[in-house]
Amino acid sequence: SASALTSAKIDLLPHQVVLTHRVATYAPRRFLIADEVGLGKTIETALILRELASRGELNRALMVVPAGLVNNWHRELNEVFNLNFEVFGSEGDVTDRKSNAFAKHDRLIASIDTLKMKPRVKRLQEAPPWDLVVFDEAHHLSASKNGGKSTKTENYKLGECLRAHCRDLLLLSATPHQGDHYRFWMLVHLLDPTLFSDADDMVENRHRLNTVIFRRTKADACRPDGSTLFARRCVHTESFVMSEPERKFYNELQVYLMDGFALAKQRGNKGRALGFVMTIFQKIAASSFAAVHRTLRRRLIALTIQEGLMHDAHLDIDA
Repeated sequence: SASALTSAKIDLLPHQVVLTHRVATYAPRRFLIADEVGLGKTIETALILRELASRGELNRALMVVPAGLVNNWHRELNEVFNLNFEVFGSEGDVTDRKSNAFAKHDRLIASIDTLKMKPRVKRLQEAPPWDLVVFDEAHHLSASKNGGKSTKTENYKLGECLRAHCRDLLLLSATPHQGDHYRFWMLVHLLDPTLFSDADDMVENRHRLNTVIFRRTKADACRPDGSTLFARRCVHTESFVMSEPERKFYNELQVYLMDGFALAKQRGNKGRALGFVMTIFQKIAASSFAAVHRTLRRRLIALTIQEGLMHDAHLDIDA
């Protein structure tokens, strides 16, 4: 509805409105919103909440977020979108010390670490089902496979518990895959267990992911007038030829780094710090000769001072 979208104290972008419409018109609503960082997954979630509430389809909603983002979500949902959410936890608006807060309160924000405790999971199961559950940073709902054995984290088990205890489920993550097909498949499995038989089936039939995943990049986003929202990246290669002094410096730097890495390896665990320093030098050298020259100069000064202090400590002043 227009009122649900225009009552927020923000300027909406086309991709946010389109996503809200697509999610709201599905049933059941079980999706992974994997938009790139900066495209407004919090705003999109709040718009979906408002739209469902305006349709009379949202009485109970639970936001499960990382502990460090609880206050941010609370501020966004209440001050910007007027959704009247309460914070669950020992320092929040409500607690479960005397009664089952999940049964008494219909709109809650809670940290995932607070909810995954077994007594809390039991109370969640005893409370009425939720109309919508949202997991922020959903890639933390992880499961791994070692050999033939699958291991689920407590976060993932909480996801399984709430999946079975809600009508709609939204997972939010800008980095859901993280280079591991099995973990990603298990995340998708929370949304639709029937979509793929295993991780290999997912890789071979990845087009089916479009039914449960929304993924927009910054290149896809635009302003209401159609103009680009983010500056386009223009990449080109520059070639250059090193001068003789630069080449000599570069060759000597390579020898210095190889000696440093060799010494670090020789020292074993005690050489980790030195190996880290050499890695830093290597990265700075990839920036510019001037940058690594300044860094080496500062290190030379620091080592000279350290050597002087050690020398002074061994002097026999009386003699």
